[in-house]
Parts: sequence; structure tokens; C-alpha cells
Amino acid sequence: MADVDLNDNAQGGLWAISVIMLVIATVSVIIRTWAVLSDPSRRFGLDDLFVTLSLPFYAGETAMVFWWIKLGLGRHEATISLDDLAQAGKIVFASGFLFNTGLVLPKFSVLFFYHRIFGKSHQWFYNLIWVAASLNLAWLITTYFCAAFQCDPPKAAWTAVPGAKCIPIGRIYVGTSVVSTIIDLVIILMPVPMLVGLQATKTRRALVLIVFLCGYCVIVTSLGRLVTVAKVGAGLTQDITWSDVTYIKWVQCEGALSIASACLPNIMSFGRRLKQHGVRAAVRGKSAYASQGASARHDFRKIGPSTTEESGPKDPYGSDEELRVLTAPQHGIVQTRTFQVS
Repeated sequence: MADVDLNDNAQGGLWAISVIMLVIATVSVIIRTWAVLSDPSRRFGLDDLFVTLSLPFYAGETAMVFWWIKLGLGRHEATISLDDLAQAGKIVFASGFLFNTGLVLPKFSVLFFYHRIFGKSHQWFYNLIWVAASLNLAWLITTYFCAAFQCDPPKAAWTAVPGAKCIPIGRIYVGTSVVSTIIDLVIILMPVPMLVGLQATKTRRALVLIVFLCGYCVIVTSLGRLVTVAKVGAGLTQDITWSDVTYIKWVQCEGALSIASACLPNIMSFGRRLKQHGVRAAVRGKSAYASQGASARHDFRKIGPSTTEESGPKDPYGSDEELRVLTAPQHGIVQTRTFQVS
């Protein structure tokens, strides 16, 4: 401790980044929920459910960070009381479960979003969705197992136990971070071949690709967390309230950006509907669109009994109806609606 300044204090930066990231995640989920509930062509689906469920886990993990900051995170442990330092192990242990769960749920949300948009239009893509989901679930179960049994006896993970043996926490962080980053990359690249053949203009296809590629910011934060662990190594458990600061900043960014990235397609679609229908219609919700339906133009077209659903991906940023693949025809009739908004 002779080479460090005991007056060092990084708590201000931790407070700022934690609050900002929590606001980003919360606002993203609120706008997404608003977008779904105000859209007459959408129901609250599994993709919406999973990203909504991720917010309480991220908020809980952030609350643990706030508590730790109050106990001394962001200052050197030599300046912190032994009673407050004793809480660090419990906070890290509990936060790990919250963080990993909050990181997995947005990935499931994206996969269900793919399923809603692309359906079974391509069997290979449908199968790939289930493979990615299985990998995601296996990763979460593995992190739970590693966290729960990293020490012998297990309680040595959060409290001092004489003679206990533990796997270095840095190794666990590196291993889980590498696999998580690979899964992120797979999920982000999955729809690219499908988007190339999207039924939309070149400009709109480019826009959709940009939105999906924005998910790379999550990979950047994953890599930042990974590099930090690799550099600090065993130092993560030495002067823990100071050496963990950079790592926790990356953790806060990764969790929030995972949620925001999963919400981004819906937010952009909502923005387009705001432009078309106005803020008043969005505030009034589905009833506003229902009232507009009185002046709607209904078109019917007869199709043969052997005609199947339209194949191929739909433009997720087209009109409200285009977000959904046509349902199976009833008695050979498919009804399409075109709303005329004044």
C-alpha cells in the first residue's frame, strides 16, 4: 500500500455510470412496452416478456453496486472498516447471479424476436435459433454452477473459512466472458443472410442492418470486461474495493446496453409510427388506431386452397401490419387492411 494514494476516490465515476446506464435500460424498456401496447398489430410476446424481465435483475445488480459504493467501493480497502469489507464477498456473490441472469434474458428476447419476424420461412434459421437458445441457457446454468461451487466449502465464496480451497475468480470471469462474447457474436450475425433478402428498399435494408449491427456495442463492452479481467488477474481480490472499479464499470455498461440493444428495433418502429400517426395517437394507445379503423379500406382477395403463407422475412420497420407474417387463410380468404390516416 506504500505506492498508492489512500486519498484516491473513484466513487463519483461509479455513481455516474451506474445511474446513466440504469436510466438507459429503464427508458428503453418503457418505450418498448409503450410501443407494443399502442400497436394494434402487436401482442405482448415472449420477446417483450424476456427483455422486460431482464430489467429487475439489472436494477437489482445496480442496487448492489450502490450499496457497495456506500460501504467503500471506489476507495482503497485500507481506508475501509473491517465490518464493511466483510460485506464485499456477499455483494460480489449475489451480484454475479443477478448480472448473469440479466445478461441472458435480453439474448433470449432477441432470439424470440427473430422467431416472430422470420418464423419458419427457412428451416436452417429456425433450427439455428434453437441452437443459440440452448447455448444461452447452458451458459447461464454453467455460471450458476461455477458461482455456487467455486469454493470448498461453498460458503467460502462469500466469507472467510480457514483451509478453504477456491478456484481463482479471475479464471471464472475470463471463461464465462469468452463464451458470452461468442454467443453474442453468433446471435448478432444470425439474421444477416436473411436481411440480405429482405422485402424492402435498399435504404430500408441498410437501416435494418445498421440497427442489428448496433448490437456490436454489447460485444465491445464484453471485450472490455474480458480485457480488464485479463490485465488485473489475481488483483481482482487484492484491494478489492479499488481494483474492481474498472471491471464493474464494464459490467454496468454491458448489462444496460444488452437491454437497450434488444429494445432498439421496437423503438425505431415506434418512432416511425409516431411520425405517421402523431404523438396523440401513441398516447391514446390502441383505441386511437381502432377509431381510425372506421375509415379503413378493406381489400379481399381470393386464393386457392393450396396457397400457403407468404414466405420470406418481412420488413420489421415497414407499416404496422407488415411486422406480422400473414396468418393462415380462413376458407380461402385473406383479408388485408390499409388504414388511411388524415
